Amino acid sequence: MRKEELDFIINKGEDYSAEFKENLSGIDKDIVALSNAEGGIILIGVNDDKKIIGISISNSLKAEIQSIARNCDPSINVGISQYEDVLIVNVPESANKPHRCREGFYLRTGAVSQKLNVDEIRELFNRQGKLFFEEITNPHFKARDFSKERFDDFLKKAKISKTLAHEELLYNLGITNPKGEFKNAGILLFGKQPARYIPQGIITCVLYKGNDKVFIIDKKDFKT
Repeated sequence: MRKEELDFIINKGEDYSAEFKENLSGIDKDIVALSNAEGGIILIGVNDDKKIIGISISNSLKAEIQSIARNCDPSINVGISQYEDVLIVNVPESANKPHRCREGFYLRTGAVSQKLNVDEIRELFNRQGKLFFEEITNPHFKARDFSKERFDDFLKKAKISKTLAHEELLYNLGITNPKGEFKNAGILLFGKQPARYIPQGIITCVLYKGNDKVFIIDKKDFKT
């Protein structure tokens, strides 16, 4: 990196794609956060006031950073270079998101590496197409198709108190998201006609004559 480029990044300050650090403390969170976003750069040896304080650079220090990146889950390949006593870590945007470090999942938000809560993690997985089918929300499901009777029966059998409102119970049980949208699991369990929203939510049983599966004697669809 040329001095002019380094000076530009430092003068611009920390932002969505740039993080300044005095040492390696918490660098795993920043690597994960940038990789889960659009990538970026970490300058080690620069403080939050945009002053170069420098750091003692050695091969063992570079190897430690590479080890930290490899120990993320999944591992992350970072590039390391230096300008004088500033160590430069280039973090690419990952094609294998989301990543996590030992402390959890992080995402770059403004100039901060923000730890994600459960719903934000689900959303990140959803955006990457890695969310389990039952966790995917269906915004088309209508409240009128929710079976309160089925839900009350479930609460009774599960011995769950009804002291909270239905909306709070549904969210706390992981059946809806913060917006109140039902997840596929909730639709299958408590929808009046789940097949209207999940066509594959039907079990079809077929009785054949013989073993060659040519002549059908009987066929029936079972819906929840």
